[in-house]
Amino acid sequence: MAISPRTLYPLRLRPRREDKIWGARNLAPYFEPRSCSEPALGEAWLTYEQAEVENGPLAGRTLGELMEACGPRLLGNTHQKREYKRVSADPALARDEAPSPYFPLLTKLLFTSDVLSVQVHPPDAWALENAGGPGKTEMWYVIDAEPDAKVALGLTKHLDREQLADSARTGEIEQYLNWVPVQAGDAIFVPAGLLHTLGSGLKVCEIQQNSDLTYRFWDFNRPGADGKPRQLHIDEGATV
Repeated sequence: MAISPRTLYPLRLRPRREDKIWGARNLAPYFEPRSCSEPALGEAWLTYEQAEVENGPLAGRTLGELMEACGPRLLGNTHQKREYKRVSADPALARDEAPSPYFPLLTKLLFTSDVLSVQVHPPDAWALENAGGPGKTEMWYVIDAEPDAKVALGLTKHLDREQLADSARTGEIEQYLNWVPVQAGDAIFVPAGLLHTLGSGLKVCEIQQNSDLTYRFWDFNRPGADGKPRQLHIDEGATV
């Protein structure tokens, strides 16, 4: 059917599922549990431009198409229409595509059975100048947490850029992480530029600026899905 502002109704979007080495297999009540022989699910993307509507007469249409057709009716009168090329810190994840309409929020469900990498996201000004896309400020809402679950927010010791980079190369950064206990119902603001990571045993709703720019400082010397260490971005991250 043709899209117009009058055709809008409560939309259910098809999630995009991303397997991660730190992901989990106990996914209830959102998805069926996975067996030990299946890869662990780390992320389910809920809102992004390519998300397809699952219900009603607009089923099969993407959120990007609805943005183009409905504009302020969908996003509000104060939203400024922007187009960006999707960018990533990892060349393997970068997409060779033209700039496209930019939905302002990327919403995910995160499932953790291991700690994520120690990472940082750049602010808008830095990201636009150095990567050609938006930066990333985000927020976590803790849906469920195992006993002793925790997140790391910043460091317990001030380090200058050189010290920060050196500590990441040696792994010494682990001893400086500022670990904070969390429980279900907690809401945590993670501004761009703050070093952070999620611990294990968490189900989290992550609401963030729609950006793939993540700079890894430390990944605990573990192999990625291909058996090789995942790429680090120490020099880039230290300048954010």
